[in-house]
Amino acid sequence: MTTVKFTPPYGNPIGGSDEGNVFGRVDLNSIRGTRYYNNIDQSYTAGTFPAVGQPIDYNVLHNKTLLDPIFPATPGVYDGTPGGEKTFVTPPFRYNFIVEIWGAGGGGGCGWHDGYQNGSDGGQTYVRSNGLNLFSGSSTMYAGGGGGGGGGYRYGNQNGAGGSAGSTTYGDSSSSVGNGGGTTTGQGQGGYGGGAPSGLGFVVYRSDGSSYYVGGTAGGGGGMFGGSRNAPSQHGQDGGFPGGGGGGGGYSDYQTGKNANPNQADGGGGGSGGYSHYVFARNQLAYGTVFSYYVGAGGAGATAGGESNGGNGGNGAVKFSWF
Repeated sequence: MTTVKFTPPYGNPIGGSDEGNVFGRVDLNSIRGTRYYNNIDQSYTAGTFPAVGQPIDYNVLHNKTLLDPIFPATPGVYDGTPGGEKTFVTPPFRYNFIVEIWGAGGGGGCGWHDGYQNGSDGGQTYVRSNGLNLFSGSSTMYAGGGGGGGGGYRYGNQNGAGGSAGSTTYGDSSSSVGNGGGTTTGQGQGGYGGGAPSGLGFVVYRSDGSSYYVGGTAGGGGGMFGGSRNAPSQHGQDGGFPGGGGGGGGYSDYQTGKNANPNQADGGGGGSGGYSHYVFARNQLAYGTVFSYYVGAGGAGATAGGESNGGNGGNGAVKFSWF
C-alpha cells in the first residue's frame, strides 16, 4: 500500500521544501483551488485551497496532502483458502468497513447397494476481533458449515435426507442462514445441494461526495443431483464456491426389459454454509485493529457408492471491503 506523506502539523515550521516534498510544487499560487486532504482526523476530510484573489500563505499547508490517503477496496480482499488461522489488519477507511463470511457447504450423500454413507459436514468460518466485542456484543462472528447429505441404502431407507443449513451467529441483521440440501424421492436420483446465500451489495461514497453501487458476491450454487429413474448410476456434482452444498449421488442397477424395476438408492444433497455480515462505521472501528479469521473447508462427498458418489461441498470464504 502506498504511504501518503503529510506536511508538518500546526505549531511546526513549514516552508518551500515541505511544499515540494508533499505536493511536488514550489509556487503557492499553483495550488489555488486544488483539492487537499487533512490529517487532523481519521476520516481525512477533504477541502480546497483558497481560490485566486483570496489570501494564501504557507500556514494553509499544515497537516495536508494532495493524495487521498484512503485506498478503497470495494471488490474486497477475498480469501477462500481453508487451512489455519490468518490475520488481517484494518486499513484506513473513510465511511465503512465491511466483513462478510460464508461457511463451507456439506458434502452430498451417496446411493449404495450395500449400506449407508453420509456426506461430511462443511467447516465453520469465523472472524475474531481478538478480545474486542465488536460483533453484536461478541468478539467472534461465525458462519456455520452446511450438514452432509444422508446416504441411501438399497435394502434399507433408500432415500437419503438433505443436509442441514449452515447457521449465522453474531452477524448484523443482513446475515442469513444457509439453505438445506434436498431430500431424495426414491426415483433413482440424489438430492440437490443447497445454494449458499449471496453477499449484499452496498453504496460506496467517494471523497468528493459522489457515490456508486457495488454488487454483492454471489453465493455458491448447490451441486446437481446424480441419477434419474430407469437410468444408470451417476455421481452428484460439487457445490459451488463459496459455500454451496454438494449434490447427492443416485444409484440404480438399471435393468431393462419387461422387468425394468431398478434397485435404487439415493443420497441426499449437502446443505449450504451460512452467511454472516457486519458493517462498521468510521467511529466504530480503529485503524490497525487486527482480525483473526479461519476459512472452513467444504465437506467431502460420500464415496462408497462407486458410481453414485456425492459431490463435495464448496469451501467457505472471508471478505473484507472498505471505502
